[in-house]
Amino acid sequence: MKRFDLSSYASDGIRVLSGREKGEAVRKDLHLDELDGLIDEEVFLVVPPTLIRHVNSSFFLGLIGESVKRLGRIAFAQRYKVEGLPGVEERFRQAVDRMLLTTAPLP
Repeated sequence: MKRFDLSSYASDGIRVLSGREKGEAVRKDLHLDELDGLIDEEVFLVVPPTLIRHVNSSFFLGLIGESVKRLGRIAFAQRYKVEGLPGVEERFRQAVDRMLLTTAPLP
């Protein structure tokens, strides 16, 4: 399992990770586009800093949105996990749901 510790992306005194742009910048820094393209079974664990009180779903959208689009719900759920304070997993799932809603074709 590969851990992505997000603590280096939170400045001193920062208690909230928010903003799609910030998530996209972290995604680029972590090379997630390249990692998503690898054909292997490695699981990625996203770990927000322990001092963070809240991770906004917009941050997660920027961080994982392209992975959700590329992999789809089932493959994404098998590959990406998150741990953290209560509520973090819920916002992670909300970001996945929002991304799938915006990329789903109309009936």
